[in-house]
Formats: sequence, structure tokens, C-alpha cells
Amino acid sequence: MTDEHGQVAFLDRFENMSPGLRAVAVIVLLFLVFTILLPEVFFQNKIFLPPDTRAPMSFAAVGKEALKEGTYPLWNPYIFCGMPSFSSLAYTPYVYPVSFITSILATYLHFPSLIWLLFHYILAGFGVYLLLRSLDVRPSVSTLGAVVFVLLPNYIAIGVNGHGSQACSIAYMPYALLFVRYIFKGYRTILMTSLLAIVLGFQMLRGHVQISYYTYLLIGFLVFYELILLWREGKKKVALFGILATFIAVIAAVGLAAILIFPVREYAAHSIRGGGGKGLGFGYATSWSLSPREMLTFFFPWAYGFGKATYFGSMPFTDYPNYLGVVTAIFSFIGIFFIKHRWRWFLILCALLATLISFGKYFPVLYEPMFKLVPYFNRFRVPVMILIVQQLAMVLLMGLGLEDLLRRYEQKKTTFYLNRNVLRWLVVVSVVVLILVIIASSGISSSIRQNAQIAHRVKGQWLDLLTSNYVKDLIRVVLLYLAVFLLFYFSVVKRIRSATIVAILFLISLIDIFYVDRFIVHPEKEWHNDGYRILSEQSEKENIKQADAAIRFFENDSTLFRIFPAPAAALKSWNYSAYPFNDNRFMVFKIFSLGGYHAAKLKVYQDVMDVMFSTFRQGVVPRTILNMLNAKYFLSYYPLFKQSALYPEVYKDERFHIYENTEALPRVFLVDGYRVMSAKDALNNLTDKGFDPADEVLLTERPRIEPVSASGSEIQVTDYKLNSIELEANIEKPCIAVFSEIYYPAWKVEVDGREARFLRADYCLRALPLDSGRHEIVCRFSSPVIKRSLAVSITMGILLILTAVFSYTFIYRRSG
Repeated sequence: MTDEHGQVAFLDRFENMSPGLRAVAVIVLLFLVFTILLPEVFFQNKIFLPPDTRAPMSFAAVGKEALKEGTYPLWNPYIFCGMPSFSSLAYTPYVYPVSFITSILATYLHFPSLIWLLFHYILAGFGVYLLLRSLDVRPSVSTLGAVVFVLLPNYIAIGVNGHGSQACSIAYMPYALLFVRYIFKGYRTILMTSLLAIVLGFQMLRGHVQISYYTYLLIGFLVFYELILLWREGKKKVALFGILATFIAVIAAVGLAAILIFPVREYAAHSIRGGGGKGLGFGYATSWSLSPREMLTFFFPWAYGFGKATYFGSMPFTDYPNYLGVVTAIFSFIGIFFIKHRWRWFLILCALLATLISFGKYFPVLYEPMFKLVPYFNRFRVPVMILIVQQLAMVLLMGLGLEDLLRRYEQKKTTFYLNRNVLRWLVVVSVVVLILVIIASSGISSSIRQNAQIAHRVKGQWLDLLTSNYVKDLIRVVLLYLAVFLLFYFSVVKRIRSATIVAILFLISLIDIFYVDRFIVHPEKEWHNDGYRILSEQSEKENIKQADAAIRFFENDSTLFRIFPAPAAALKSWNYSAYPFNDNRFMVFKIFSLGGYHAAKLKVYQDVMDVMFSTFRQGVVPRTILNMLNAKYFLSYYPLFKQSALYPEVYKDERFHIYENTEALPRVFLVDGYRVMSAKDALNNLTDKGFDPADEVLLTERPRIEPVSASGSEIQVTDYKLNSIELEANIEKPCIAVFSEIYYPAWKVEVDGREARFLRADYCLRALPLDSGRHEIVCRFSSPVIKRSLAVSITMGILLILTAVFSYTFIYRRSG
């Protein structure tokens, strides 16, 4: 069936569907789009296994085994001399309600293993669709906005590169904006307040604090924006009621997510994100700042090299550009400069502020005051992460701009961007630019090769790949701009129907963004390097559990000990971020390591690591620190010590060298000497020649039992679990037991059934004074905050569900 222009009439059917059926169609379309982008995930059940996925996989492996044994994993003792597992968000099972749904889909309905990630991408797209519909954008354009947002290279790369909690948390952003909008419109306020609380609570329960923080900034800015508009319109009561409802929703959301918020807040005070109350250092926090000149990548992906070894921008490294797409760029431009809409300035300011914040250290006039003054802002790093807010705002502006254009087009209203002469000139300019780029392609390639800055960053075959793709991508982008301008030129001349225009723009967007996304999803193909492969077979996930020769050697030692995985680098460049020191894999085999990876380590241990590696870089082995930390073995990929009585080589093959530290102290040992000093002085004394951790302990307060002698006394660990340690001690004379376990207030101790108290020892460890006699000692990780928070979350969850159901069923549905 066709109309008088011979165009297919079914293009209009989507617009005329009922809202419910159209919602289903949008979800199905989003699902189909991802089957095209990720066929290996849907049809071969492959998974993403980038480096950033492997680190949390180790936490999960330890946690799952503990759950099988009936223990909920609150503490992980296998890295950094121990750290909270739950409170640090390393592993939080059974907390996020949506995971139960995705688990059922994967386990019982045989959906792909990555359905949890795909579910949230679809959730995000549908949220953008609903938000655009609420802004009076037609269904087809709203659907285009939904698809474009979820396919943006930044968003795809976040999920593909192992930042699943971040990708899932982003999905709730459009819903937060939607429900705040409805609250200030006075539409079903009780229901919308409940839904906003649930959305914000679920987002926080997904465990990416930084994205939740950005969401709160976003809705806070929207509340302020609506307050100004409503106040100017004389609707003061509406404004105040909206503020009250939003405030109630935020408080309720905090209650719903209490099980994570308050334990994380408790931990943050002791971590590098908040230890000492100062947050992160400015330099560390702004490492991934976007240089203003790299805004070119918003419109031309290869402007600074796409990523990996071809990248020559100002960040330490990156895997992808923050490309917006041609359709987003053109129609968000119209949205910014030409439309009249209540949300226009809100979205413009959101995009602008997010972009300026992403500059980080390159725009200190904004970032430094925020870093110093805005609560909790200094807890976060990677300023470029906030660009997801900019991208959401730009997609919404794109939807509003395209909607405005189509309405004017349908009403045959004269406007600058629908003027035939203007469109003709845009086509001509695009053609000229295209010809110039093609003619100058060899010159462009030569200028890239001869650029000293680029040559310093990009070497050999990667420079060849950069120059080749730079020119090809520039031609591709100009062609796409030309295609859009031609579409509208012929639309004005031939009066093409609006539905056809949207369908063609949809096709152009898919071609545009799919091309860029393939570099992210299949880097091994585009970079011709199998080491970059991300999509892997399910069986690859099990490789982490395959023991190598070094692991088997350590497994043969039944004592409690730790290893020091020596960085595979020159000694003068050793640091805690180097492999294999930063490898979490050892914990899978229950091997305790001084190293590991977590973005928010305990500050006391970070301080000790800083001293330890500073000493190593000076060419000196920090014996006292290694000894007190129970570091029995060095694992190295190259010869580390020559013939040494202190560090004899006990294993060697073509890959590994293992050395024993003959002075390493047991996991728990007894001393009778002590000195009382400040924590700062204790840290400074750790490498002092006069300090021997085998003989004395550095305490921050005087012990209640004065030690006499450790001679003849014994103490041994009888049971060692994640959340508890049991010991037996036979003490001849009063002395002090030093636990080579990280000091953390939530660890409680009982001696012979009576509550005792750990002292802070050797800056980062625990000490327990013991009187003479036989003792049974029980140490437990026990956080009252976790127990209270769980009760609050359950109670608030029930209240919110009941409120939402009651308000919909008995108030709004009956009132029509």
C-alpha cells in the first residue's frame, strides 16, 4: 500500500500504534539493534573479557566459593593484607534487585550470559525514548534518539571494556530526569515520587558511586532550573511542592540503598578516596582530563588517534573517542540555536558544564573550586567520565532539534535551516570539502607522519594504521554530512514525507555509529592484533582458574604466608600499578599477595606501599616492611637476587623465579618491646635501621597490659576464614601479639570469650596485648552499620513498592 508520492505507508504505522504496543516495538527494535552489533553475544554466547573484567572476576570467584560454604563475603584477606570486600563494592551479591531478573533470564530461559548488560542498555534506550516522548517529541524521532544514545561509542565502550556497573548505572539517568520532570508538572506526584526514589535507589544499589553522584548533580540542577522558571511564572507553590517531593524521593532512595551507602561511607573514611578527610590528590584525580582541543573527537573520531596504540592525545591512554555521531551533531546544533522549548537551556547548560568539568586540570578555574568546595566531589577521579551527561543532553537536544525541524517542514514554515538556498550551499560546501580532502589525502598523511608530537607517541605499524584510518575516516565523516544535507535539500525540493526522512536518518546513524563501534567491539580485527581481543568464548573465563607452575609451588606450602609479585619492569620504575604486582588472580587460588588491584584501597596500606616502593626504587630492599607483612616469597619474571642467604632461589623455570624471604615473620607473632608514637612517626620509622618488627612493635597508644617477655610463649592460627580468625595462645609472661593483618575498626576480638580491643600496630597492622596463661582468641569482622543498613533498605523497599502500587491502583487509576 502506497500514498500519492509512491512511498510505503507502513512507515506511518509506528506513529499511530497504541502507547503500549509502541513501547513493545521500541524494546524489540533495541533488542534487534544489539543482535546486529553483537551477534557473537546473542548467537554464540560469547562474553567480554578485557583486563578490567578480570580483576573483579577474581573477587567474584572468592566470593562465590564463600557463599557455597555459607559465608557472606564481607572481607577479602588475599590482597593488600586484607580489605573489605562488601564495603569497598568489590563484591556485593544479592543486593541489586534487577540481578535476580537477569539471572533468571540467563539460567532458566537460556538468554546470553551477558543479558544483564544488554538488559541495561535496552533499559537506557527505553528511558531516553520515554523522556523524549515526555518532551513532546514524536515516537519515531524518540526511537531514533534511544538507539543513538545506547550505541554511542563511549557508552558501548564502557560496557565492553569491563565497566559493567558504570554501564548499568547510566541506564537510570534518563528515568531520573523523567520522573523529576513529571513531579514538577504535578503529574501523579505520589507515584512519580515513589518511582524516582526506586530509580535512584536501584542506581545506587548497582554500585557505581560516581555515576550516581553525577545523577544527583543532574537532577539537582534540574530542580534549580525548574524552580527559577516556575518562580518567574508565579507558580511558587508548585515549585516548592516539587522541591519537597524531590527531596522526599532522594531521602527515600538513600534509605532504599542504605545497605550499600552507609557501609561504603564508613569504608570511604579509611580508603584513599577519603582517608584523612582529604579525598584524592588533585593530580591523581585529574589524570584522565580531556584536553579542550580533543573536543574534535566529538565530531571526528580519529582526530587524535582512535585509541590504544594510535592515540596521541593528552590523557595517559584511552581505547576510544567520545564521538557523538553526524546526526547528533547536526540536529543538536539546531536544538541549541533555533528551537523554543522549556528544556532547551537546561540541556544546553548540562552539556556545557559536563564538557567543562571533563576538562579537569585543563580548566582549573572550574574544576579546582569544585574539587575543594563541592561535597564529595574530591572522592572521584577520571573527569572525562562525566561526558556521559553531555552525551545524554546532546542526544535529547538532537531529538528536540529534529522534531522542531520536522514540524516546520510539515507546516511549510520558512526557516533558516530549511531554506533551499542554504541547504544548496551546505551541499556545495560539503562536496568541495570532500574533494579537497581526497586531493590532499597524501599531504594529510605526510603531515601526520612528520609531526614530532605524534611520532613520539605513535610508533611503527601503529603510525601506518593511524595515517591510513585518519584520512579514510575524515572522508567518511564528510560523506555522512553530505548525505544528511542532500536528504534535506531533496526533501525541500521533492517534499519527501517526514516518516521517510526519519527512516533515512536512522539508517545513516546506524551506518555511522556501527562503523565506529566495531573498533571498540572488535579491536583485534581493526588493529590486527589478537592481543586486543575482547570477545571470548565462555571457556576463556575458566582460564583464570588454571594453575601455572608458580601457583602449584605456592599451593604446596601449607603455612600462612604472603607473596610479593615483583613488577616486570626496571627497578627504578617499580610501582604498585605494575604487573604482576597489581594482579588479583592469586586470590582465586587462596594465595595471599601484598599486591592486587582495587580503585579504592585502604589508605594505611597505600601509605605503606608508597614507602615500600620508594625504598625499592632507591635500590634497597625494604626488609622490615616485607618481614612484618609476612612476605615469605618473591615471585619474579626475571632474576631478582644473586646468590643470597637472605633470599635464596627456591624455584626456577623458563618463566618464573621464586625466592624465599628467610626473615619473613609469621602471620601472627609475639613481641615484648614497644614504642608509642604518632601514626605519622610510625610510618617514618618502618624503614629505620633501629626498628626490627620481630622484637618490637610501634603503637599509637600504650597497651593496657605491660609486656614482660615473649620468650617461651606460643601463638598459632587454628582456623582462618574470610570474616573470622581463631587462634590459640600459650603465654608464659605478658607480651604483645602482632597480627600481620591490616588494621580496620570493624575487626573485633574476644579473648577467652571476653571482648578485647585491637591496637594499631606498625602503622597498618593490629596488635593485641596478652596476659600470661592459655587463651582462645576469636577475631570477627563485624560491622553494625551493615546490619542496621540492611534493615533500613528492606523496610524502605517495601514502603516504596506499597506506595507506588497503592497510588496507582487506588488514586490515579480510579480517578482516570
